Amino acid sequence: MQIQTIMRKPVLKTLHCFIVILLLFSCQQPIPKKITELVSPNKKIKFQLFSENTNHLLEYSISWNDTTLVDKSLIALDLDGEEFDQLTIKDIQPFEADSLFSPVVAAKRKIFRDHYNAILINFQQALALEIRMYDEGMAYRWIGRSNQQIKVFKETFEVNPVGDAQLFYAPYEQEVPPAPGFINF
Repeated sequence: MQIQTIMRKPVLKTLHCFIVILLLFSCQQPIPKKITELVSPNKKIKFQLFSENTNHLLEYSISWNDTTLVDKSLIALDLDGEEFDQLTIKDIQPFEADSLFSPVVAAKRKIFRDHYNAILINFQQALALEIRMYDEGMAYRWIGRSNQQIKVFKETFEVNPVGDAQLFYAPYEQEVPPAPGFINF
């Protein structure tokens, strides 16, 4: 009888440890996984795109020389129609451009260089997201691929600066006064 009691204790300890570990994992929030990464032509600015499989939200972060400037921030589009409630990525196509152009309106220079690395994220729905990384910053645009009109309720592009990072934005796009760390150019 003494032998059976000794053998049960290690089994119970192992079972208790397994239950505690299982509870810890079940209480954790889903961890967004990195979908893709994009760098500027000079390789100093890095854009990373993340998604949680459970709610299909897209988040991004931006770093400069491996120092995070913008922590995970939401990028989203609220459209009319149930098919757009949960965007599903079909494929991601990287591309780059390096061209010269002359502005139609007089500017400080006659010729400008348009040099960037980009990705085109195609969704299962009739929608795509293009992200461009320049040496000076980033740009994005949503592209509708439907023959029918798409009603946009709301576009979200959050910017969560880290620490004392200073971010520059175009003043005509802002409806509210800038938060600390944002500089109007």
